[in-house]
Amino acid sequence: MSGKLALLIGHRVEDLAARTAEETIRRRLDGGEALESLDREEFWEFRYRTEELFEEKLTALIDRAELFVNPNKHRWRISTGGIAAGHEGKGYLLKVTNREDIDGDVAKHTLTMQYGFRGLEEVRYGVLWIIRLAEGVVGDGPAGDAGRALAEKIAVTKSRDSGLLVNPHYQEWSLERIG
Repeated sequence: MSGKLALLIGHRVEDLAARTAEETIRRRLDGGEALESLDREEFWEFRYRTEELFEEKLTALIDRAELFVNPNKHRWRISTGGIAAGHEGKGYLLKVTNREDIDGDVAKHTLTMQYGFRGLEEVRYGVLWIIRLAEGVVGDGPAGDAGRALAEKIAVTKSRDSGLLVNPHYQEWSLERIG
């Protein structure tokens, strides 16, 4: 048996980093006025094989240890349908990971050596930005293409006035449409 699941973590209260990025995009980036909202979640992706009841074991660990989640400031959910599952409305999901995922490597080592998780193949850590653009910018056909291009323009840093959320020199990213 093999599987893959994602742990998505958000803030219980207002995420000040997301609000700061949202205001910076609106005020300083070309096209930023079309940004309706910007939200952020952290994620952990787990690929495993032959581990019995991996999801239940991970849930029990989250409930008893603050390894991934601080219950005082975070809300969390596990998704077996991928990172995009559970996101509603129209917009784009920007998945950002570091090319050298030290956090993922440390988490894998800790889960294996300290908590006895067997068959863990890979752990990846990253940030998920939920980009929602003003009505009419995101749509089917040309409007959808324009919306995707604008989401990419405000996300990926290419110059001082273009992009804020991804540094392509050391990060990998993917952009997926929702809704």
